[in-house]
Amino acid sequence: MNDGIHCGDEEPCGWKHATAGGVHSCGLTLSGKAICWSSQPAAVEEGVFREISAGGSFTCGLTIADEIDCWGGSGHGRTDAPSGEFKQVSTGQEHSCAVTTEGEIECWGAPRYGKISAPSGEYKQVSAGAWHNCGIRTNNTIRCWGLDLDPGSELDFGQTEPPEGEFLQISAGYLHTCGVRPNNELTCWGSNGGGRSNPPSSQFKQVSAGGIHTCAVTIDDKVECWGHGSEPDGSDGEHLASVPPEGTFSQIYAGYSHSCGVTTDDELKCWGRDDDGRATPPELE
Repeated sequence: MNDGIHCGDEEPCGWKHATAGGVHSCGLTLSGKAICWSSQPAAVEEGVFREISAGGSFTCGLTIADEIDCWGGSGHGRTDAPSGEFKQVSTGQEHSCAVTTEGEIECWGAPRYGKISAPSGEYKQVSAGAWHNCGIRTNNTIRCWGLDLDPGSELDFGQTEPPEGEFLQISAGYLHTCGVRPNNELTCWGSNGGGRSNPPSSQFKQVSAGGIHTCAVTIDDKVECWGHGSEPDGSDGEHLASVPPEGTFSQIYAGYSHSCGVTTDDELKCWGRDDDGRATPPELE
């Protein structure tokens, strides 16, 4: 479905970052090109980026000038990124949050559920979920805000109620949140539908909470996923979102019903739902 993308005659050819949104995926090449794909052919966004994050129907990236650039569906101001210098960005279903170079959090997009009302304080990382966000303070403790319920059923899953203790990395998903502890253990909270908040006992260095599943990279670069989409025959109808490919990975990102990751040899692989091409990345050539 996706044609090849030319790397450039004097550019390194490979991937360094992958991100999976609600209905699309994006990757960042070694030279900083942002490329996105889904039901439409793969397209290269103008500019050079340090990192990118795919949301519900839009994407935001951090440029090499430490500015935020967003593109795609612009409803509710989700692509109206603030000015200033930033060091990290994360997109949710209909909003985004970013950490400034001074450690403050700024959020924009759809205001409902209080998810763009960022707390004060100094932060190291922020993660935007579907209806809630979580951030890691400079003392490695977590603060979450936004909706604590399922907006459909109004069941209280507690995804904005983090446990005590320190964390190295955090990821807010659709109705759950997961974080990596200093001892490389995972802790998840919120909805446990399909077992998405029940991590294995391995040691991990990065985690990504998706819509219906969770994936994480172990300390020996393997990927493990759990939650919906784990049946080998696909009988649960979620297209094997929790069945990663073999190999070693440097980074992964769980979308709603698919995931993407970058291997240790700079390849980009996606798995899960692919009826619209979201899990079929373009070839670099």
